[in-house]
Amino acid sequence: MRIRSLIYRDHAKNEPGSAIVELTGEEIVALNNIIRKATKEQEGKSASLEMAKSSILLNALVQHGGLDSVDILALSEVDERLHRHQGGEGNAQQ
Repeated sequence: MRIRSLIYRDHAKNEPGSAIVELTGEEIVALNNIIRKATKEQEGKSASLEMAKSSILLNALVQHGGLDSVDILALSEVDERLHRHQGGEGNAQQ
């Protein structure tokens, strides 16, 4: 992984920070596997589930050049969990 650009978080200015990184195909596969495992049981709106969707899409495009039925099913499953709320509206994971 190569860090191309990095902006530090600035609490005083309420800026979250960001990074632009370059990953190899192998690193994308590893990152995708880590994110999917970490979010396997999550439900409700969360940044990590949004990231899981993005990593599935990225992995499919880099590894296969497009989406197949397995990728579409995985995206659909994560999207369904993303829009499901645990214990009602007030208890959704943030």
